[in-house]
Amino acid sequence: MARAETFADLAGFARHGRFRDLNRPRVASLTAPRSMTMGEEFVLAWRTESAQRVTISLEGVIELVREVPAVGRWTLQPQTPGPLHIQLRCFGQADAAGNVSLCVDHIEVDVQAPPVRLRLRRHELSALPGQWVRLHWSADGAAQVLLIRPLRGEELEAPAHGAVDLTMDAIEDSVQVVAIGHDGERRVTETCRLYPKLALNPDVSLELDTLTQPLEELSHGLK
Repeated sequence: MARAETFADLAGFARHGRFRDLNRPRVASLTAPRSMTMGEEFVLAWRTESAQRVTISLEGVIELVREVPAVGRWTLQPQTPGPLHIQLRCFGQADAAGNVSLCVDHIEVDVQAPPVRLRLRRHELSALPGQWVRLHWSADGAAQVLLIRPLRGEELEAPAHGAVDLTMDAIEDSVQVVAIGHDGERRVTETCRLYPKLALNPDVSLELDTLTQPLEELSHGLK
């Protein structure tokens, strides 16, 4: 705190508005991060002076109005992306006319959706037609996961982490895994190809043997 040594110092302080009414409430500090990721914890801290009553209101991704002590801190953990408006209101003593002095401060926090990370255990699966194959996926930061099989026109909502058994068709097919972020805008897509194995027909094997046997005999005759 500055100290006045002379009347000139006092006059200078007055010109620059460095005197204040000690009876009026004042917000000494109000701190919170300006930006954060949803699901993470952050600390809201405040300190007021000469306040008879203090309230904090939260609007946006968290809705709350509460009376609080003159000095304190909260740990908050927003679960939804979007803006968070924090307002601190300090009420002082009433004057002779019954008017209550008021001091207000506020801060804005931008709660961001986490990035979407989608992983498939395998991007290619193969089996005989009619057999089962298992597709595994993991989607971090996703609010919704969709499994789409375009050739069949099928769409299934799935958990963020899981597996599903699929029936192999006789033709090449695919499954698209779509992970959608909490903001509804971020989308990540991975594709798993489904390749059918062709069973060897016994009749075809016999025909191949009849074709290759004369060639083998001919090759032996040339030696």
